[in-house]
Amino acid sequence: MPWAFAWRLDEPLARAVYDRSRPNPHAFSVVDMRHPRYPPGPSLATEALTVLRHGTGPLLPMLREGLRYGDIAHWRFGLKHVYQLNHPALVREFFITHHAKTGRGLIMQRSKDILGDNLLTNPEPEHGRQRHLVQPAFHRERVLGYGRVMLACAEEVTASWGDGRVIDLHEAMQQLSIAIVSRALLDVEVEADTADIRAAADSIFELFGIFTMPLGEYLLRMPLPPVLRFRKKRARLDAIVQRVIAERRRAGSDRGDLLSLLLSAANGEGRGLTDERIRDECVGVILAGFETVASALAFALHLVATHPHVGARLCAELEAVLGNRPVCPEDYDQLAYARMVVCEALRLYPPVPAVARTVEDPFELAGYAIAPRSFLLVSQYTMHRDARFWPDPLRFDPERFTPAAVAGRDRFAYFPFGAGPHQCLGEPFAWMESVLVLAAIVQRYSVEAVGPREPNVRVAVTLRPKDLFVRLHRRP
Repeated sequence: MPWAFAWRLDEPLARAVYDRSRPNPHAFSVVDMRHPRYPPGPSLATEALTVLRHGTGPLLPMLREGLRYGDIAHWRFGLKHVYQLNHPALVREFFITHHAKTGRGLIMQRSKDILGDNLLTNPEPEHGRQRHLVQPAFHRERVLGYGRVMLACAEEVTASWGDGRVIDLHEAMQQLSIAIVSRALLDVEVEADTADIRAAADSIFELFGIFTMPLGEYLLRMPLPPVLRFRKKRARLDAIVQRVIAERRRAGSDRGDLLSLLLSAANGEGRGLTDERIRDECVGVILAGFETVASALAFALHLVATHPHVGARLCAELEAVLGNRPVCPEDYDQLAYARMVVCEALRLYPPVPAVARTVEDPFELAGYAIAPRSFLLVSQYTMHRDARFWPDPLRFDPERFTPAAVAGRDRFAYFPFGAGPHQCLGEPFAWMESVLVLAAIVQRYSVEAVGPREPNVRVAVTLRPKDLFVRLHRRP
């Protein structure tokens, strides 16, 4: 039977009640009787129960819990106030209207100590200067040229797979994406260093629990085992990138890639960028560029494998557009269904599950006064699965992304690459790589799922598949 108890921490009162809306009638949640200046949301007790139940991976459960409280939910992170925004109109205000009044979120602030100065970590106005510097590397004409590199890498990697082989999709896509990012943006082959690059990414993933702890910025400076492991692997990654920079400086040639732009750039005082600054930027591009696309491709291929009708339609499109010839970059705009498949995979499994910003100047949002040092949070993972905007949200259906369907949906109900001034600069590169590589693989192989239909996921800075295996069947 329902029961209540007083919970006195920093909240006036909380009471536990049975939540009859949940599938489990015996489940309960702690509901706050909050001060009216805050939106409704889970109490400290609910947050503590979630952390205890899910250990080091409570982010997605907390986001799902926040969604229960409506368009805007309030919860606590230590002594900080967190506002979770769950409606496209509020997502627009997050990315556009109030962007100038907010700064980097907690994870990116703390990442600066270990990832250095780059587009991922720097606040304004430095971020704007860096973005202006790097942007030419992602213009459409250059991205089209990168497409040839993407397909060449895909040809080399997939040719070695063989008929009947079982592969770990995430591991295989990481290997491929590392080759693509390093060749396309840095014009260097690092296949021999792939294991070190993947190990550095894994060690960042391992640090996520520390990133999100109270006093985490101090813990990251202590000789804790995961911190020491990361610093060792980061030192190896730095050595790889510094070797590439030194070789390019000796060559002295402009190859039209991102590294050439950085080597020829000047800082705000008119001097060239230091090797350390160039190294930090390259490390950020490598880690962000390969990890997100690798996860997106792994999920997309798994979804094609578990939905044969989607695979059949994708093959029909490839036959209609390509005939018997291989895919080429100029086919990108004609591969409409392949792009729809990628769009739907990104909806269900966005590589970045949430974005946070720190409030720097006060403003009003949905009738609530938002104070400085609060955190604002929007979640691609929960918004992309909200039944108000996505009927039958857990069903994989690429038809959600026909031109008519997209035109009839709010722009801010779907934002896998963010939006506004901090929208992912590499988005055109990611779309080109995802669509072309998906087409190249499906043209050569049919994929058969091995294991559970629903993929296991691990969440930290990114959303990663876990133990996602398929069997490859070479097409005639």
